[in-house]
Amino acid sequence: MELIKAVLVCAVGVITVTSIAVGLKILFSDTNEYNRNKRKTGSWLNPIMGTVRTSPEGIGRDHSISAGLAVNVRTDTWVEQGKLSDEAIDAILT
Repeated sequence: MELIKAVLVCAVGVITVTSIAVGLKILFSDTNEYNRNKRKTGSWLNPIMGTVRTSPEGIGRDHSISAGLAVNVRTDTWVEQGKLSDEAIDAILT
């Protein structure tokens, strides 16, 4: 029983420290980069669904959006898929 309590205390400690570190990282993130990426994605659901436009504002390809193609099985057509690149997310958090 003592061993279980010690493991739980250690696990809660690790979770607490990790939560504080993530919270501070978000608190001191670059709000300008966040707002710019928010404008690019449109809706908060677009990055999750992979439907971010790969060329926002119709001005060529945007390097901060990872692009790809997928097949829509219902219509048997190609559809573009986009997500924020790792570099775009790293720019917010660094």
